[in-house]
Amino acid sequence: MDDDMMGKVMEFLKGKLSEDDMKACEALMKPEGAQDEPPATPGTPKKPDDDVVSKPAMDRAIKAAVDQAEARTVARMNGIADAKVAVRPHVGEITAAMDSAAAVYRLALDAAKVDHEGIDDAAVLGKMVKMLPLPGAAPKPRIAQDAGSKDFATRYPEAGRLKSH
Repeated sequence: MDDDMMGKVMEFLKGKLSEDDMKACEALMKPEGAQDEPPATPGTPKKPDDDVVSKPAMDRAIKAAVDQAEARTVARMNGIADAKVAVRPHVGEITAAMDSAAAVYRLALDAAKVDHEGIDDAAVLGKMVKMLPLPGAAPKPRIAQDAGSKDFATRYPEAGRLKSH
């Protein structure tokens, strides 16, 4: 019961109860502290605090976190550098800061007016850039596969010189 409510109840009971009854009522209304743990038994070892971590363990955890962050950063920076090399023939040297390899590939695909909406994977974007024709390169000739067929003798006029056994 909060102090304000207890004060109102005590004020209400004032004059209706004797002084001893008022003290007993006040004692009954005061909350007791939480009794989550039983009193200590003599000879029982102290319970270790679960939140305490030793200095060597904390140092190892910090070093592991720093090493992991450094490895991820180096991998990301290497990916950006590789992507810049891959797109150089298409867009030239990129001097702007890019935050990911995917952003570098998107820049090249945007320059080539290739739709890449909804594709976030840098590897897929990189494959798309590799499929782009190089600027200034002559287009590859397309050979039709549907020409009319000729007979064997016309296609291989020298085949008649071969003897069969």
